[in-house]
Amino acid sequence: LMLAVLARLAEPDRAGFDEAQHERVRLGMHGMLGLFEAGYGSANAEQHAQQLERSRELRVNAWRMRAILQLAIGDINEASRCRRRAELLQLQEGLKERYVNTTTGLELLQHGRLGDLLAVKSQLPRLAQLAALYPGWRAVGLLGRCRYSELQGDLPAALELAQQGLREARPGENPFYAALAGAHVSVLLQLGREAEACLLARHYLKICTEQELNAPDLAFAAAESLSRVGEHAEAVSVLEPHLEAVESFGCMGVTAARANEVRARIAP
Repeated sequence: LMLAVLARLAEPDRAGFDEAQHERVRLGMHGMLGLFEAGYGSANAEQHAQQLERSRELRVNAWRMRAILQLAIGDINEASRCRRRAELLQLQEGLKERYVNTTTGLELLQHGRLGDLLAVKSQLPRLAQLAALYPGWRAVGLLGRCRYSELQGDLPAALELAQQGLREARPGENPFYAALAGAHVSVLLQLGREAEACLLARHYLKICTEQELNAPDLAFAAAESLSRVGEHAEAVSVLEPHLEAVESFGCMGVTAARANEVRARIAP
């Protein structure tokens, strides 16, 4: 859909927008699509970052996007360099960041996928600040604490935090609903509660399908839960769309590796 919008905006009539509004919408679409592809570890995200970088007021956002891409690839050092570059632009040139905190939750997701305990911990104070100011961030703060507890090995605490987060996040309204659902199923699996994990996985997948939510972490956990109760064919059918997305986007890094790891694990 976002690609179709960009194609329409590229037509001579600018989709009916005046020049200023057209540029705002065009760059906004590059920003959304770029972050989506960066989260998957797709090198295509760099093209969107370059589009943003042409606008002085979005140069900071371009480097934030690159940081997400590098985290998704698994290059923590390069991701840190990109974040420092964004901070330097703010300090040296006095640039203000547009769409502040757009990447905060995405950074949490990537650190969690990498299993980086200290990086997840470092996110928690900022998430707590945002949660105190904006109700919609409470679910993200709970997700961060859930992943931190999970990585520490405190699975009962992680389970409670995931459940609290799901009570805060409405599907279709909070973009981190699917990540919380995936965390819930994953923690149940680690606790050995396969039947419950499988039942909830089907429930969450149905909601995400109805709401057209992108849910790779949920799909991976759901596929594993289904496989563990002997539903191998269903597990493969849940995973296949994400394997196709990995291939079509030319994804590298953590998500691609995780998708292929789960596919190998659930093979009958």
